[in-house]
Amino acid sequence: MENVYADTRLGKGGNIGAIIYEDKVIFIDAGFPAIAREAKNEIMKLTSKPITHLILTHYHADHTFGCQEFKECKIISHRKLREIMEENMKTIWRKEELKNLIERVKVERPESVWLYEGLNEIIPPNEVFDDKYTLEDMEIINVGGHTEDSSIIYIKDKEILFSGDIIFSHSFPWGGDPTADPDKWIKALKMILEMKIKKIIPGHGPICGKEEVEKYLNFMEKVKVEVKELSEKGLGKNEIMDIISKIEFYQPLRLEMKKRTLEYWIDFWIRKL
Repeated sequence: MENVYADTRLGKGGNIGAIIYEDKVIFIDAGFPAIAREAKNEIMKLTSKPITHLILTHYHADHTFGCQEFKECKIISHRKLREIMEENMKTIWRKEELKNLIERVKVERPESVWLYEGLNEIIPPNEVFDDKYTLEDMEIINVGGHTEDSSIIYIKDKEILFSGDIIFSHSFPWGGDPTADPDKWIKALKMILEMKIKKIIPGHGPICGKEEVEKYLNFMEKVKVEVKELSEKGLGKNEIMDIISKIEFYQPLRLEMKKRTLEYWIDFWIRKL
């Protein structure tokens, strides 16, 4: 993929992308601070062109905590993403809370502490959009699903899609965010399948193609049908959980992710019956 780069290594949080244009470099997602610095340094070895823009796919920390490394850039996101980040900066992302967060990571996930190195401030977007935003040859589209603010970035001429966490390539997704909407997620997957795409840079995992989107769509639609049918038969949430957790799909990055995702989806679809 000429002039399109991505860091898809496992164990370092969300993927980061970069596109080198004639007069600038545009980054997709910021990752954690340590990864953002690494990615910038690698791109600067390839070009002397300035890094001018950062596009965020959604608000989760593993995609936005590295924004401090791009604070001189135009940082673009869906309007809801900025609202969530600004609210979190008053609560769970206050400076004192960030220190507590890092201490918890040291205990619970010591192998990940290095990712937070140098974290000292949260930088929210300075430009927002509602539905779509065009920049150079890319179209940024809010689709929701994984989170209310989730957006995808489509580079039509190159037939490349940055999907954000709509796709966790070769892994079970995280779908337990309080703003998640699995119906919008399914709709987004169907929309992606209609696009002309050769390569997808997912929010997590290796670069993939539409076959991965089809796997995700088939799995989510199967879970939805099962939840509705089992609920209508009078089964309780625990019984439904026992059954749908056995539906064949990828393993999660952490077992708790799968449990909480399926619990959220069950509650969501039962409420809609």
